[in-house]
Amino acid sequence: MLWGYLYFPQLQLDLLTKLNGKLSADGCNSDGNDGHSGNGQKANSKPIAIIDTQHHQVIQLNPAAEQQGVSLMMGLATAAALCNELHVIPYDKRLEQQELSRIVEHLYDNVADIACDGATGLYLRFGNMLRLYHGMAPLAAKLHQLLGGLAVRYHYASAYSPKAAKVLAESKFDCFEEDKNSIDKALAKLPVTHIFKQTIEQQQLARLGIEHLSQLQQLSIADLSKRFSQSFLHDYLRLMGKKLMNIKFYQPKPHFYYHLELLYEISRVEVLLKPVALVLDKLAHFLLVRSYASHMLTLTCYYRDGGDIRWEIHSAEPCDSAAQWHQLIALQLAKIRFTQPVVAIALDCTQLALKTSMTPDLFAANVPRLNLLTLVSLLQAKLGQEHVQKLNINAEHQPELANQMISVWRADNEANKRNVLKTQCAAFQHFPEHMTRNKSQNSLQDKSDNKPQDKYFLNHSPILRPSYLLVTPEPLTERVSIIHGPERIETGWWQQTVVRDYFVAYNEQKQWCWVYRDHESRWFLHGYFG
Repeated sequence: MLWGYLYFPQLQLDLLTKLNGKLSADGCNSDGNDGHSGNGQKANSKPIAIIDTQHHQVIQLNPAAEQQGVSLMMGLATAAALCNELHVIPYDKRLEQQELSRIVEHLYDNVADIACDGATGLYLRFGNMLRLYHGMAPLAAKLHQLLGGLAVRYHYASAYSPKAAKVLAESKFDCFEEDKNSIDKALAKLPVTHIFKQTIEQQQLARLGIEHLSQLQQLSIADLSKRFSQSFLHDYLRLMGKKLMNIKFYQPKPHFYYHLELLYEISRVEVLLKPVALVLDKLAHFLLVRSYASHMLTLTCYYRDGGDIRWEIHSAEPCDSAAQWHQLIALQLAKIRFTQPVVAIALDCTQLALKTSMTPDLFAANVPRLNLLTLVSLLQAKLGQEHVQKLNINAEHQPELANQMISVWRADNEANKRNVLKTQCAAFQHFPEHMTRNKSQNSLQDKSDNKPQDKYFLNHSPILRPSYLLVTPEPLTERVSIIHGPERIETGWWQQTVVRDYFVAYNEQKQWCWVYRDHESRWFLHGYFG
């Protein structure tokens, strides 16, 4: 089985350089209020070194630092003496592991059998992929194309065991080779100190005069088991493909999470929106390849002293566009002032749903229009979720309580509407026939012939409700003609009993009114039809 290996020697530095380059391109690579502002130099002109905090040695550096005489494995004191402008950053293994996971997600759509090796490497199983791509050359070209868009430095190799592919890649072999003889020749030339990193093992090999792998291969397994430890023997057998390695292949994550360490401390929102845009681009790619969209994101900003502040950004409709999410985040952060500089951000998206597309109207004018749900999302981001409400039908028989203002995020809104309609229809069916056609008049009824003809009656409507309902019923002081009714509403026995007989009436101003008589025979005006 042919294996490949991708080795990333400076992932943390590549990530910081890419972020710095993005901020520099946008003209905001520094924050005027912060101490790390610098002088607006380009990203690759500032010397940067990643330091191993345990041994105080340089393990990653950019070309600008190398030009100043700094080299790998150099002590921190020596490096600082050679370059007094050196920007020192402690090594963060968790950050590299996170970035390596994102590279795996980026490659997964084209290479299914892929696994992480610590924080600096990836195993690739080429067996099935070679049949899919019809050979190594097309597969290698696709990998280089994908990795080229990530702006990361890497070395690569292939071999017939995962361990052999790894040591070749770490030796900068930089070739995806299928010929076994060529691979074996390249392995035989490797120094044993490059393959076996333990100091004790290197000393044992040096005492035997073994410098290259070809010399070690001349010894039998029995001789090696007598002279070296069990762990050394297992590593050698894995290298030669005679012992299987326990490799756990990647499985896609069910949600999106991205943590980004900032190269500069940021105190202004307009500057922070630039690295946020980088993270949103990765979110958009994550959603695109899975045909997902989301209703909510969680943005977390980490302060310099270790505290954090978190926001939930909502969208009224499922959204997968980085530009739309960026607009919502910008509106929500516009009213924020940071109490301390921000040193890192994180974006979490767990509420995922399959994306559905709406078919546009064929005859609608082809002009850009703001979608209703998009407008709701913008208003909520600008005003706050609690200040954007909508009218909802409430399950109450009492008319002034039948409507209420609720948040647009009430998931049971439609269920409430259906329940109310069912209740109203069931209540109407129990009214006797003569009650729905009663035309009797009360003492305030107009005796003239001003009332409209029967052809205007709305007797076929199941329930009559006015378009304009008064907030508080008013005493009826004018003469009206009763046209339809009564409809009795009797409810609230558990609080304050309400007994009303409602009528559709017609007043002298030719207005349709909704009036009622209470249990004390008092008459009130409650609304107008329109």
